[in-house]
Amino acid sequence: QQIISSSSGLVVIDFFANWCRPCRQLAPKFEEWAHKYPHVVFLKVDVDQVQGTKIASLPTIQFHKNGQQVGQVIGARPDQIIHNLEKYGKPEFAGAGRSIGGAPPPQQPPQVKADQDLVETLVDMGFEEARATKALISTGNSLDNAIAWLAENEDGGDVDMTAAGAAEPPAPSNDFAATVAASLASALLAQQGQQSQQQPQQSPQPQSQPPQPHQAPQPHQAPQPHQPQEQPPPQPQHVVPQAMTPEEIKRQQEIYREKLREKNKQREEKKVVESGQKKQKEIENAKKVTEMRENWKQEQREREYLQAEKERREDEERKRQLKKQLEWDKKERMTRNCPVGTFVGGGTLGEPSPAPVVPSTKADATHSEIQIRLPGGMKNQAQFKPEDKIQAVYDYVTELQATSGDFYPFVLVCPCPRKKYEGDDIRLTLREAGLHPRAVLLVQKLNQF
Repeated sequence: QQIISSSSGLVVIDFFANWCRPCRQLAPKFEEWAHKYPHVVFLKVDVDQVQGTKIASLPTIQFHKNGQQVGQVIGARPDQIIHNLEKYGKPEFAGAGRSIGGAPPPQQPPQVKADQDLVETLVDMGFEEARATKALISTGNSLDNAIAWLAENEDGGDVDMTAAGAAEPPAPSNDFAATVAASLASALLAQQGQQSQQQPQQSPQPQSQPPQPHQAPQPHQAPQPHQPQEQPPPQPQHVVPQAMTPEEIKRQQEIYREKLREKNKQREEKKVVESGQKKQKEIENAKKVTEMRENWKQEQREREYLQAEKERREDEERKRQLKKQLEWDKKERMTRNCPVGTFVGGGTLGEPSPAPVVPSTKADATHSEIQIRLPGGMKNQAQFKPEDKIQAVYDYVTELQATSGDFYPFVLVCPCPRKKYEGDDIRLTLREAGLHPRAVLLVQKLNQF
């Protein structure tokens, strides 16, 4: 940490461990980089020997500069490490320099590049790309100034010659006198060149060349025969541009600005159309998504309905099977406990019986006719043996409750003479209780607290 805080250059730290295979593979390259970048401080830290490094992955390469961490590479990634070394490991002094007493290096003017969007705007207005580029470079990418520059240099013959590739464009000038003077000078030089070509050619006099220092003098050579010199191609004459009056320049600027306004209006209209199309597309996509969501919900509801209907049918089938099983169990119990007991009038247990059959007045010594009246007004006529106990009647009523599904505590009561059969009375036979050959018993509910 002291080295990192005291160093102003780049400090590279390699966190490694001897048991880490990628760390061992990266070690030779780390030493190679230390020789290649002598101005960079390279450190290696064994995480097993130094506590509190808080390094989660190995190898980890950290880059520190001016006391702050500027980069980190996790894993054996030489390309990324070299990239950070080239990015942060450059020496502080990277200029050309100069010797003591020498002249300072020439200052390079800043390179100006034309904005391509503005170039396209001027091209759409009808200007040539080279002239548009020249105008933007000359005016510092100012659209209004570029239009004014193009209007002032409408007839400039040399504007397109260096517009595209000029690194140091000359600043625009409002005075056309310099342009006219330069054109006249070019025309004068061209005229003098033509006059010199029309004069007779004179043979050049051989001149002896002095020997160079540290070289032997050259032997005298015989003069070569005269050879005709090739005539240079004629130079094109420069057309002197005519200066525009301030009124013409102003009118031209207004024309260009009107073109610019028209172009901007067209672009705005195009943006509005594209925005409307985009919004319409978004609405259509939203409708499609909503329709898909509704279809999915409808299918989900149909699946849930079919599942519920299936479960309902299965539940009804289970109830029907259970009811059928209860009926069979009841019949089996009745057959087992009261083989001679029958129901008068038929029908299902628990349902009101039709008009009871009036028993014969002649006493039957083999059966006891018992009419059971339930709390809801339902009546059931049953036959028991005279030797059956009152407990058999209790069991019969319990089976009726199981069939109807209505369970409640009750006691059997004889209405006339009124008597409750409970406790030890249920062990009496029907004959002993005076319920033979026929009797009526009421089922009375007991209050529960």
